[in-house]
Amino acid sequence: MPLVRISLPEGLSAETKTKVSQSVHNALMQEFHIPADDYFHVIEEVNKENLICPESYLGIDHTSSMIFVQITAAQGRTSEQKKALYAQIAQNISASTEIRKEDILIVLLENNRENWSFGNGEVQHFTHI
Repeated sequence: MPLVRISLPEGLSAETKTKVSQSVHNALMQEFHIPADDYFHVIEEVNKENLICPESYLGIDHTSSMIFVQITAAQGRTSEQKKALYAQIAQNISASTEIRKEDILIVLLENNRENWSFGNGEVQHFTHI
């Protein structure tokens, strides 16, 4: 049940934006075992002047083409699953677009299942993670 926000520089093609979104979703299906129809993404284009990051951080060089992937998901995944997810997202995006692995920042925010409503103003409870 993740909600994904992808912030990326203005000017990327519709095809590239779709590939980034699909890359993230495919990694979530593979590593977090979410169903295919659990696909809730917000893609926002941001003026490059408003995407701020250092040229280098923790020994990783960044360009002005940096993208930010923020995933909000229910708690319950192991550290190994999270590491595998980050690696798979970076691999998928860099393999299908011109975006470098070094320019992909990913953050995972976790919360409890009662913090989700998928419609009708009701809390839906799920038996799977």
